[in-house]
Amino acid sequence: MRKIKVLHIITRLILGGAQENTLFTVEGLEKTGRYEVKLLTGPPIGPEGEMLGYCRDHSIRHRVFSQMQRQINPLRDGVSFFELYFYLKHNKFDIVHTHSSKAGIIGRAAARLAGVPVIVHTIHGLPFHSYQADLINRFFIELEARAASATDLIICVAKSMIDQSVRAQIADREKFCLVRSGFPVDQFLNARKDEELARRLGIEPDD
Repeated sequence: MRKIKVLHIITRLILGGAQENTLFTVEGLEKTGRYEVKLLTGPPIGPEGEMLGYCRDHSIRHRVFSQMQRQINPLRDGVSFFELYFYLKHNKFDIVHTHSSKAGIIGRAAARLAGVPVIVHTIHGLPFHSYQADLINRFFIELEARAASATDLIICVAKSMIDQSVRAQIADREKFCLVRSGFPVDQFLNARKDEELARRLGIEPDD
């Protein structure tokens, strides 16, 4: 049988939870043998550190679109949209799965215009917050709602994100599902007690 072609899109591969989650998903899909998976990202701009090296070390097929960056820039964002559209049109993916707000907005619009059959988005964090101006929040909510209308399934990593999205009328609750973030646990399960560290931190044996 032909492998299902999947493209994951994330704004930037900095060192962070959303990025780790995305990379683990890409690797997990590949291991099933049923999917042909690629990852598309913008440059890892920021002080947090980058995870492009992880892609190279683990043979993850990836491509960097230099114009896709976190900061809003109408000209750059327009270029990113058309780059994505032509890339999707040429490669004919079965599923596009977007992550993070910028990649989610541009990626889902480009995927819908390119005729991608299935569009999925993961919310790792919402772009509207109580500490932002109402006008900015309304702008982001409108963008998210329009993108949601072009989305088949929205995954959230916390139930509170589903509740907040439904309250903001991003989409009906039926369009959301909960998949909590995973992470490697071996280093914790196999941890050894460090007596010297405990002594320096003032941790008693019974604490």
